Amino acid sequence: MDDNAPATILVVDDTPANLHFLVSLLQREGHQVRAATGGAMGLSIARSNPVDLALLDVRMPGMDGYALCRALRDDPRAADIPIIFISALSELEDKVKGFAAGGVDYIAKPFQPEEVLARVRTHLALKAARREMAVARSAAEAANLAKSRFLANISHEIRTPLNAILGFADILEGRIADPDLRRHAASIRSSGKDLLDLLNDVLDLSRIEASRLTLSPRPTRIRHLLDGVGRLFAGELERKDVAFAIRVSEDLPAMLEIDPMRARQILINLLGNAAKFTRKGSVTLTAGCVPSAGAPGAVDLTLTVADTGIGIPEDRQKIIFENFTQADDRTSRIYGGAGLGLSISAKLAELMGGGISVESTPGQGSAFTARLPGVAVVEDKYPDEADGDKDNGDKADSDKADGDKANGKKANGNKADGDKDNGDEKATAKRNGAGPGKGAGDSPRAHPSIPDPRSAPRPAPSTADARRLQSRLTEEFLPRWREIRETLIYDEVSDFAGRVRRAGEDAACAPLVKWADGAIARMADYDLDGLFRHINAFPDLVSRLSGPDSNASKKE
Repeated sequence: MDDNAPATILVVDDTPANLHFLVSLLQREGHQVRAATGGAMGLSIARSNPVDLALLDVRMPGMDGYALCRALRDDPRAADIPIIFISALSELEDKVKGFAAGGVDYIAKPFQPEEVLARVRTHLALKAARREMAVARSAAEAANLAKSRFLANISHEIRTPLNAILGFADILEGRIADPDLRRHAASIRSSGKDLLDLLNDVLDLSRIEASRLTLSPRPTRIRHLLDGVGRLFAGELERKDVAFAIRVSEDLPAMLEIDPMRARQILINLLGNAAKFTRKGSVTLTAGCVPSAGAPGAVDLTLTVADTGIGIPEDRQKIIFENFTQADDRTSRIYGGAGLGLSISAKLAELMGGGISVESTPGQGSAFTARLPGVAVVEDKYPDEADGDKDNGDKADSDKADGDKANGKKANGNKADGDKDNGDEKATAKRNGAGPGKGAGDSPRAHPSIPDPRSAPRPAPSTADARRLQSRLTEEFLPRWREIRETLIYDEVSDFAGRVRRAGEDAACAPLVKWADGAIARMADYDLDGLFRHINAFPDLVSRLSGPDSNASKKE
């Protein structure tokens, strides 16, 4: 509808002369007019027949214009009708009262035909524009959804051969004796992982923009989360002779209700940037909090990554959070990267109710701070639990994944020295969380993604509970497992692991909880090889839990 198109207009006035004047004027403009001599009659007409605009007299017996306006605004069938008040009242207080009731404009008596028509045309045009905007928004949302579905489908087609490339490159790297050929195999694997990381970033960005990425908060040992992320970068920074420290405020609670996977993703992106752009000096990860003003029993969490790297000019500090943008065009040529990490981190922080800010000086370094408000504090039910290996599923696989990442095996592909495990005590210490990468007073122990249910007494499952669990495992979880193992789409794996964990908690089944935590930890660390092995082990776990000794397994 444009401003000259015919419209259906409701006119409500208890004075016949005024009603006749307005109806005649609007009909000459080509509009269809519905007239009412009282508020109750006007409300009935608006509810039963759609109208594009309403002109309401203020002073009427019974239901006056203000009351009629409020009634229309409260009715979903008439809530979007633009309402223009008509009255001899011209005091400011009367006009303010009309706008407060939901009116959009005001015409004073006696009527001026040109003024009436001008205001009617204006508000019909505005309504048409709002309608067009709503249609455009719906089309954009549909396009975003289609894009997200396309990327989710095509990701499967890309990931399947890419995982095969990564797997065989890893095998070749371990079996080839010639140092040059080993470097070539390492380059294949490193480039393949870069491509996989880019694919994951694009998919995450697409899900966020299509509002399809959801948070999964759960009780999380925040210190172990920080230590686990820190281990991913400690080896790389040590090789560059860059000092690395993790500092945690004494006021920070041990357990917080947060989405650990998304919090890790934010920190991995921020630490990855710091490690990439810092050639000398230090990188520091600091965690602190203050009591949340808007949520009792919660804290406003701050996570800061500070470095002594190349820094960012002030005029570029705002745009670095835009998609595919870096501080300088030369940056991508020198350091690489697609410019998605900060954008995704900022959007994830916004999804969690907060945001990310930056303070930077060129040549001196940068400090990125993620602020996550209203994070609930959770009681630590297992305060003595310290060994993170218990929570990562298969300990050997977890140690291998942590050790590989701490030594830069996955990130840098520099295994050309001929030593399969980098063969030094520092690498072993890194796998155990120790070494120069730790700050003063930091715990050297690995982080658990969630407390181990075996560390506290639990009631033994009843026979009925055991049967229900066995039925769910075979009839619900195994069929779904067959689907997700083919795609390994993160959101689907995360959802599956969460359902498995809840089933394990409900049935007091520690092995199921342990398996779910292991899957979530591997996703958070982007350990795709370990995740694939972990997912493939699920049927064996189901077989053990469904066997004759299943009750014993549940209580282990």
